[in-house]
Amino acid sequence: MLKEPAHQPNWSQFYDYIKDQGPSIELLQTLILLDFDPDLIQPLYAVDLGCGEGRDTRELLRRGWQVLAVDSCAEGIRRLEAHPDSADHEQLETRVESAADATWSNATLIYASRVLPFLSNDEFTRLWKKVADSVERGSYFSCTLFGDRHDFASDPSIRCRTAAQVQELFSPFEIIAYDEVEQDTLSRNTPFHCHMFNVIAKRKLSSAPHAVASGS
Repeated sequence: MLKEPAHQPNWSQFYDYIKDQGPSIELLQTLILLDFDPDLIQPLYAVDLGCGEGRDTRELLRRGWQVLAVDSCAEGIRRLEAHPDSADHEQLETRVESAADATWSNATLIYASRVLPFLSNDEFTRLWKKVADSVERGSYFSCTLFGDRHDFASDPSIRCRTAAQVQELFSPFEIIAYDEVEQDTLSRNTPFHCHMFNVIAKRKLSSAPHAVASGS
């Protein structure tokens, strides 16, 4: 079971808020980069970890990908399965489970939009080993991590990292895109400081066997 953080959002309200939004900019940037690789694992198969109500999953389906959509929130999966663009879609598999418990094979892309910071250290370590093994077999990995100046950094149940820690975490991989974002915004009409790292990585052309990263 996922431990519920102190800053756990109201998912129903969040899904209502984003229901008319298109795919995330992070996914679109990832797909642009993948378009330049002629040797992608085929057929195109994505694992969407922490898929939520599925806006990124639906974009992948629209582009002809097979998708495994995973989320620990049953409501998000229900909304994805009920949406007219994804209901009964033959290219879609859904699972209500923690990202740390997800399993897959021969994925072209492992995509983790916002789920990683909410995993416990043990869950993160278990998931990271599977991600690293998948990247070693040729998968791309795209994710968002929270930075140490994020407002959520005050919550010990949410993993926030320094830039140096993020670089160390990805040292076994080749980083092909790295974007550190820091800005003041509003959350429920309350000032909120956002600090995140958006990273896209793949297998190094020549690398020693990777070590399993710590969740801390």
